[in-house]
Amino acid sequence: MIRLNKGPQPTDSSIEQRVQATQLLTQTFQLLVAAYTELEKKLGPGRPISLTNDIRQWLSGRGVPDNILKEVVFGQQIVENWVVNHKATWVQAVRPLVGFGSGVFDSKLYANKPLKQALVTRQDGKCAYCETRLTDVAHGDVEHFRPKAGYLLDHALQPEAYYWCAYDWDNLYFACQICNETFKGNRFPIMPGTQRATATTALDASVLIDPGTEEPRDFIRFNPLTAKAYPYDVLRVSLTPQDLNTLVLLNPDKIDEVVQRTMATGVLSRGASTINILGLNRATLVRARAGQLRQLRALLLASLITGTEQAGVQQALAQYTNPGPGPFSPEYLSASVDALLAWQAMSQQGSPWHRFGWIASYDTLIATVPPPPEPTPDFSGDDSIMYLVRPDDPKPTEVRRLVYVKKDQELDQAALDGWFVAVNLETEGDDKTSIVTKSGANLTLSELVAHNAPWNFFKKGNVFVTGEFTPLFNAV
Repeated sequence: MIRLNKGPQPTDSSIEQRVQATQLLTQTFQLLVAAYTELEKKLGPGRPISLTNDIRQWLSGRGVPDNILKEVVFGQQIVENWVVNHKATWVQAVRPLVGFGSGVFDSKLYANKPLKQALVTRQDGKCAYCETRLTDVAHGDVEHFRPKAGYLLDHALQPEAYYWCAYDWDNLYFACQICNETFKGNRFPIMPGTQRATATTALDASVLIDPGTEEPRDFIRFNPLTAKAYPYDVLRVSLTPQDLNTLVLLNPDKIDEVVQRTMATGVLSRGASTINILGLNRATLVRARAGQLRQLRALLLASLITGTEQAGVQQALAQYTNPGPGPFSPEYLSASVDALLAWQAMSQQGSPWHRFGWIASYDTLIATVPPPPEPTPDFSGDDSIMYLVRPDDPKPTEVRRLVYVKKDQELDQAALDGWFVAVNLETEGDDKTSIVTKSGANLTLSELVAHNAPWNFFKKGNVFVTGEFTPLFNAV
């Protein structure tokens, strides 16, 4: 990742429409919250809340258009947690699931041709996250840094945020589909001890590095020997400046060892989280970086040879040492800078240039790293896995139904007079057993969620989880 200079929002005819669309969503959300609060008072904690026809008519009568009503999310979720106090009690809390499905957002307003072209131009045609140049081989996505239709929490989509950022220029980036859809999706954690933003508060403290407002190289750098990203921030806080430079510039073969030892102490690393969430060390990406570094190494060696092409070689190297915007801005610039800094430092310190056999190392990486297709992450960033409990369930303290809710599925339609309950893998992932009807699959809850394609189990039949459950609302 590198720092992006997006510049001001381009002027086009849709600016006023984007403002109006955001205002309408904000007004509708306020009405949804009001309706939920009133219904919760009326029904009490023992009755599930869903979007009834009466509420739809009430919203319609207050100016909510049909196209938004079709995408309204209106339900509730029960979150269960152990609270460590003098009794170590099991507490259940009800939280609203109120917001909008992804279909409510008009791509013609946030991804129209002028806006997308401005992003492509100002990012030199490269993905904002992995720095792969897309314009030669793919259309690329207009990506929302803060997800427009909700964020994942405990494997369940929380739809109340960030609808007000859907049309915000500062929240938009040009990104590849693999970073955006396969890995990031709606994963958007915030810093521990901080509050999630609302439409009326300042933006929250993101764990993910924002390349448009922060310097990514303060958090993430690249090992020139392995072409992999590593969390530079954990090294900055654990090593002296001299020891840090000695490690990353002269001893890249020791970087992974020091990072692993430091991470084992439990230190929070925004760099490590960003690498993981965006898949910045996925196999094909490491392979592409290694190819770039091999070419760069060859270019550097060519610069030492006097000849008629010397001026062209020096000009090519200048694209890395003094990069500027444009179609020739190199891919994987951050990794290239780290490699050049290391090679320069080793030369100045008298360290043999061929100490690590750089080109041979890159050849090995390119030959051994498997080509596409990439394995999918263990859980889709756009979908939700939750329990669904209904008042008429025969054995609610022994068996719960598990549901897989696709990102575009209305939660109220999936619930149908029931409650969604968050899945807590930390406390019950290995203790409870998932049983898939028809197929007869039998595995722990953790194994099901960690499967490469968990949704396949739900296609084969209903999924029930057996174990010891606390009755709902016993402590609400």
